[in-house]
Amino acid sequence: MGHTKRDFISTVVGILALAKGGTSKTMIATRMGLNFQRASKYVELLVSTEHLRKSESDEKTRFVLSERGDQFLSRLQIIASDVEKISPGLAASLRSYTSKDRTLFDTLSPPEKIDRPLN
Repeated sequence: MGHTKRDFISTVVGILALAKGGTSKTMIATRMGLNFQRASKYVELLVSTEHLRKSESDEKTRFVLSERGDQFLSRLQIIASDVEKISPGLAASLRSYTSKDRTLFDTLSPPEKIDRPLN
């Protein structure tokens, strides 16, 4: 069984979605179908851009979605919803970017309500 090649944005979105509840590099690698070295590079990038926050406790390192990362995901949820409404055909083609167990649009299900500005 081969892996589907994902684009950069789909991989970043999947990692940010996993980090909502806090996650480890190992979990990111496993759930996203990446090797540990590649997962580490993505995590380092997202920490450096302040989309993820590093949290250490009890000798365990976890990565948590930052406010900036949460806003980014919220914006993508709106875009995904708009694309679905405007062009279901395009939305269907975007579904081909998958993580191991979710499609990009499953990860980006539209929010019920956004209670803060997206500036």
